[in-house]
Amino acid sequence: MGGAKEMKQSEMQTGPLPIVAVSSPSPLMLRRLCRPLAAAGFKPFEVSSLEKLIHCPRQSPFIVCFLDLRGVESTQVIAECVKARPAERYIFIKGDANAVDGNIELNSFGSLTDSFTDSDIAGLAIRAAAQERLEQQEAPLEELLYLRFCSFLQQLGRAPMDDLYELVRERVDRPLLNAVMQWADGNQSKASELLGIHRNTLRTKLKSLGVDKK
Repeated sequence: MGGAKEMKQSEMQTGPLPIVAVSSPSPLMLRRLCRPLAAAGFKPFEVSSLEKLIHCPRQSPFIVCFLDLRGVESTQVIAECVKARPAERYIFIKGDANAVDGNIELNSFGSLTDSFTDSDIAGLAIRAAAQERLEQQEAPLEELLYLRFCSFLQQLGRAPMDDLYELVRERVDRPLLNAVMQWADGNQSKASELLGIHRNTLRTKLKSLGVDKK
């Protein structure tokens, strides 16, 4: 797991702190998890067992849920938790010999062994918060794009055109890569990691789209 970029509360968002659920029967593990989360600008919500998390009232999902599975022999209670709260992002903390059912792993946002660092915990929570913000904006963005595409096609009428997909992809890729390269201060390795593509692929895209690499 790569090191987490330090982020203060004011840099994450204004208003209430994003809430992260932390479930463990061990007070020591709860403290170990909550300390880096609080330092990164999150509000840890401590739960002493998975059973309590299942019945914990929550109108909207947590940013992410850290579940301490060390010593948990049966996956039934984990499956019940995931079934009761399917909208949550789950990070499973497992002992070296602790296995989790494959179907449950499909609901996992990540997993760690108990040798994790503070940077691992903060980094996963920051990544989850970033995904949450993106998902909250996803529907309006899709709706806006849909309306723009409908308007464009209406204006196009029956005029022949056979490269619309490539045209749209180029118009989307260019501002995205410009924004990412600015965020990464021109560091292509950092940008490619964020985008989830190989650095050589990024370099090719930057060149073909004429995006400033600095």
